[in-house]
Amino acid sequence: MVVLSASDLEKNYGYRAIFEGVSLELQDQERVAVVGPNGSGKSTLLRILAREEWPDKGSVSWRKGLTVGYVAQMPVVPAQALVKSVIEEAFQDALALHARVEQLTEAMAKAGTPRELDQIATLYDKALTQLIAVDGYQVRSRVDGIVRGFGFSSETLEKPFSALSGGEKTKVALARALVASPECLILDEPTNHLDLPALEWLEEYLRQYPGTVIVVSHDRYFLDRVVNRVWEVDAGSLMAYEGTYSDYVEHREERLLAEFQAYKEQQAKIQHMEAAIKRLRDWANRSHPPSDALHRRASSIQKALDRMVRLERSRMERKTMGLDLQAADRSGKEVFRLCGVTQRYGERTIFQDVQCTIGVGERVGLVGANGAGKSTLLRVLTGAEIPIQGEVAIGVSVQMGVLTQQIWETGADLTQRVIDRFRSQVAMETGEARRYLARFLFYGDNVFRPVNTLSGGEQMRLRLAELMRKEVNTLVLDEPTNHLDIESREVLEDLLENFPGTLLVVSHDRYFLNRRVSVVYWLEDGQLTRYEGRYDEVRDRHLKEDSSWGRA
Repeated sequence: MVVLSASDLEKNYGYRAIFEGVSLELQDQERVAVVGPNGSGKSTLLRILAREEWPDKGSVSWRKGLTVGYVAQMPVVPAQALVKSVIEEAFQDALALHARVEQLTEAMAKAGTPRELDQIATLYDKALTQLIAVDGYQVRSRVDGIVRGFGFSSETLEKPFSALSGGEKTKVALARALVASPECLILDEPTNHLDLPALEWLEEYLRQYPGTVIVVSHDRYFLDRVVNRVWEVDAGSLMAYEGTYSDYVEHREERLLAEFQAYKEQQAKIQHMEAAIKRLRDWANRSHPPSDALHRRASSIQKALDRMVRLERSRMERKTMGLDLQAADRSGKEVFRLCGVTQRYGERTIFQDVQCTIGVGERVGLVGANGAGKSTLLRVLTGAEIPIQGEVAIGVSVQMGVLTQQIWETGADLTQRVIDRFRSQVAMETGEARRYLARFLFYGDNVFRPVNTLSGGEQMRLRLAELMRKEVNTLVLDEPTNHLDIESREVLEDLLENFPGTLLVVSHDRYFLNRRVSVVYWLEDGQLTRYEGRYDEVRDRHLKEDSSWGRA
């Protein structure tokens, strides 16, 4: 059954067409990924399908009575609303009835006389009937399961929404949408800021979700596990593919190769026809008298050529970052070593008695839940933070390139123009700097934009541009794929494959971890455990050792 459909959608911002002529159809219980480079119109399309925005041309039809839940990248919620009330707002009446039934149950147990018990029992029966009528028990169970799945503590539930970080706000908005359980769930970057247990819980929840799901995400592992259809939005158009994200990659390559082959064959045919026209006209003009028959034949071929629908050359590759890391000389055999390291903030111990050795050339991933202390451990390893106990050693001739989650160093002037910020970090003439920044997709006047007007992905690209110009033999990266689109992530992965030095990376991007690390350090409950192997293999071993991982 069709849930929604759209015909000939067009959307413009100023003189720029985001997309045009877009048509689509969504069936009940489909799980669709919307993919494409940053700026291609994915979020705009989601807002239109969610009735949050309207197209300039074309139409959208929704099934009568369809309930739609939409989670934006930047959710808007009353600032002082408590987290608990935000999550439960759609079911306040049902949850109030649930609390009333529990209260009356306790009151019956404490009733002092048969008459009092009778009166309370009457109220209990009425409240229970109302609760069953609104499916209140299922709502309570769903709310509790989602709260556990996202790992919300009781302390967090009592906080005002305005006190949360950006990532926590996204999690709350996502929880609110899942609790409401709409027939069509539209999610814009729901995987941003989720740690590994929450990601795995969300994947399983969406796989079992009884409705339809449309999702924008740059998490390829997540898309492979959740979706069964892909809409590619690029160059103003939409192309639909069946299957998972990996299926899409394979089928897209096959389509582009077939289109390119058809284009080459048509170009060869056009050249042959143009040569034939020229040859026939030349022969006709050399005849004495000129040959009308040859001219007619040439005109006939020209008309056929004019009627031909010209194929466009398919773009085999999109514009992506051109990364080129400056590798320094090899470091000593031992790059990092921690012996008995403990870090504590006030009464809170982040990790205790940690042992860790990272050798030259190792590709190490550091994983764990949000709040486990991964970023703190990186700061300790790199010397940016001093532990309260233990020994930290950085090896001989280690030249580090460090990329933190914060992106910018404390005190950075973000009102600077992109070109000025870059040249303040890298000694380079203006012309050369502009050519270099173009490799990171900063074209034309974009280099004159203030840094604070850039999107998260653009800011990350600028920081990578600075990092790539440093001579390093050790890379320490904290969530480097955050904010990057899939194509930029793949370019970064290719760069790291060819980097001859040591890599230490914190990431929740499991696709990235599987491709680029061969050693995993798992930080959990203040303890650090080393595993050899790819992330998937390590996860399976870790699950056997710790049955609480990912448990909702």
